[in-house]
Parts: sequence; C-alpha cells; structure tokens
Amino acid sequence: MNLLSFRYFKILAQYENVTKASNYLRISQPSLSNMLLKLENELGYQLFDRVVKRISINENGKIFLKYVDSIFKELTNAQNELDEYNNNFGWQLSLATNNCIFTSLWMTDFLCKNPNVKVKEQIISGKAMMDSLISGELDFTITNFKIDNELLTSQLIGIKEYVIIVSKNNPLSNYDALSFYELSQEPFVATPSEARILRFIDDISNKANIIPKIIFEGETMLLLDAAKTLNALMVHVNFCLPNPCEFHAINLTDSFAKMEIYLTWNVNRYKNNACRMFLSHMENYFG
Repeated sequence: MNLLSFRYFKILAQYENVTKASNYLRISQPSLSNMLLKLENELGYQLFDRVVKRISINENGKIFLKYVDSIFKELTNAQNELDEYNNNFGWQLSLATNNCIFTSLWMTDFLCKNPNVKVKEQIISGKAMMDSLISGELDFTITNFKIDNELLTSQLIGIKEYVIIVSKNNPLSNYDALSFYELSQEPFVATPSEARILRFIDDISNKANIIPKIIFEGETMLLLDAAKTLNALMVHVNFCLPNPCEFHAINLTDSFAKMEIYLTWNVNRYKNNACRMFLSHMENYFG
C-alpha cells in the first residue's frame, strides 16, 4: 500500500466508474483495475461491489475511505505548517460571510491589533461556504445560520436584535418600540435581493410570515437618502446604526425580531498564526 494507491482509490470511490476515474487520472483502465485488485488483496477485503461493468463502493470501502480521507487531510495540514514555517505564510486568513455587516463588528479592531495579518473576505452562498470550509479554501465563515457538518464546528458568537430605521422627519420617529406587524403595511427600502447575501428584511419577514411593501431597492449608500426622501422604513440591526441626528431606531417588540450570528471553521485543518489570533480575538470580543 502507498499514497498513490490511496489516491487512486479515492478517485474510484468518487466516480464509482473505472472509465471516468481512469480518464481523470490519465492512466489506463487495466492499470487502475490492477491497482484496485492489489489493494484489496493487501487489505484482505473487497472494497467495491462489481455489477457487470459498474462498480459500487461497499461498506468495507466506506470504512477504508474514512481513514484514507484522514491521511490526506493530515498531509495537507503538514504541508500548510511547513509552508508557514518556511515561507511566512502564516499571516493570512480567508473568510466568507452572507452579510458584510457581520465583519464590521470586529474587522477594524482585529486588523489594528494584528497589523501583520492579511484578511481575504468574500460573500458566497451557504452550500459553497460548507464545501470551501471542508476543502480548506476557507478558514472561517460568519453567518446568521448554523452550518451542520461533522467536520465543522459552528459556534454561536452573538445574538443581535432587529430595529426599524426611520428619518427624524417621519411621524413614526415618535415611537421607541413597536411590533413588526404594526409596521407591515408601511413602505420599506432595501438592498437588491441576491441568493448569496442575507437581506435583513427578508429574514424578519419570513419569520413573521409577512410580505413587506418594498418601494425601492438600491445600493447601501442610497438607502438612507431614499428612506428620507420617500419617508420609508429600513430594517437594520442594533449596531452600526446611522447618524442619530438624522435617523431614529424603533425597537421591535416581537420575540422573533432577533438574529443569531455563528462562527464556523474546520476542526481538522491546521490553523496558522493568523487563524489562531483570529479565534482568540473573537473569543475575547464576543466572550
């Protein structure tokens, strides 16, 4: 047994097709079949069931695949640590979120305290987040939902309350607290709807089972001006609020008017200097 045979086995398990696997590996089908037979003979167990020209990984194969995956994960961790030690790669981290406001909570403070660290942030969909965390393309994700996977740790780092932002010229600015149901017929402004970006108005409306009256969609910089000009409302969270001299925040009395924030990472991946500093910072910041 060797790493090459383990790699061939992984690809066979992925495709469950000798032709497709051999094409991917760029080796002949007989060579791949002979390798598999040799591996099974060394283990003493059949890893795939053969049906005519098809193969299907069996329970023996699934058990063996878990350990092969573990071997390659550890090799990746070893490579990452060697790169960090020899090439000073340990000062970079990558993260993804479904709304940039989550990172505005800590980003400036973290970078000021750790000037050697380089952070790459992106916005991607939930499924892509999970896949990228497992593959190692991402170090962390920050989202309003928990990512459930046995290879990942998803930790609740905060609970924030929704508020409604109105212009000081709006008659509703006389209220300090209302129910979202009482405001459901009011005109709202919001960012454009995108599948990969969390819109606060969609989250709270789904929880309330209400279809809001959105009269304007635009970029973030335009929304506050639109809210004033159109005398409209905007759903926000109770941090990073706009200028209190111009806008008023109405607290929501509904029990569902809250948003959980989760930090998720791959527990099996090697964590470089930047990642360790980041986890420590998040623990202190939200702890």
